[in-house]
Amino acid sequence: MKILNNRYRIIKELPIELKTNTGFVVHDLGSDNREQLELRLIYASDLDEDFMQFIREKFLLIKQLKESVHIKNYDFTRLISIHNKIIDEDIYLYTIEHIEKKIPILDFLPDATTKDIFELFAAILKELNYLLTYGIVYNNFDLTNIYVIKNNGRIFIKAKDLVTEKNQYSDQIGLLSNEEIYTFNYNHDILKTIILSLFLKKNIIKNHEKYFQELQQIETNRLNDENEKHLYKCFFKIYNKINTRKLKKNPTPFMK
Repeated sequence: MKILNNRYRIIKELPIELKTNTGFVVHDLGSDNREQLELRLIYASDLDEDFMQFIREKFLLIKQLKESVHIKNYDFTRLISIHNKIIDEDIYLYTIEHIEKKIPILDFLPDATTKDIFELFAAILKELNYLLTYGIVYNNFDLTNIYVIKNNGRIFIKAKDLVTEKNQYSDQIGLLSNEEIYTFNYNHDILKTIILSLFLKKNIIKNHEKYFQELQQIETNRLNDENEKHLYKCFFKIYNKINTRKLKKNPTPFMK
């Protein structure tokens, strides 16, 4: 199989996520255990200045994030050679953690319990707060970027790696200066999007009030478990509190 940059041996090609993005599972010949990674190729001509600024400012930091649920990023560099043949085209490659068994959250939610949803909600908020401390924030939120991992009867979330996410949805991720980190609060619509998407089990970006009415129409009496009824009531209270803050134009300190 072909070797890229005298380091990454291609094992198989992956389905294309973006027309401008080619992906492979590779062996890293530079690691002691020759671990499997995912490798993406992108043409420099398809990258805008905002993306390259993001790479220049945050890639070294992203590589070092220890507690993030985002799929890990390892390397970002130019494609220099394929099987020792020098490449003239201006192409970048980057490598990420390879996870074989990950379930898109929208495939997981139809059978999820209310307890599962509560755990997913808490994990998403924790991740937003963690990234905020490093000046990385979301301008909008999309459940299609989230996966669920099952392990020993427990569930965990994984999110698309930050480089792929930034490349795929350029406006979705923003950067803060050190001064802005201490005063930033997420807007109300992002929090409402997360709550409604999880509980209605579909990706919701706008028309929050319409979908909240749909959520209220759920017959909670059909829930046999008292804990599930209690959790539903908790989410209604959270949503209403967020709405009240929005009307008063107050920030929502969701992780305090």
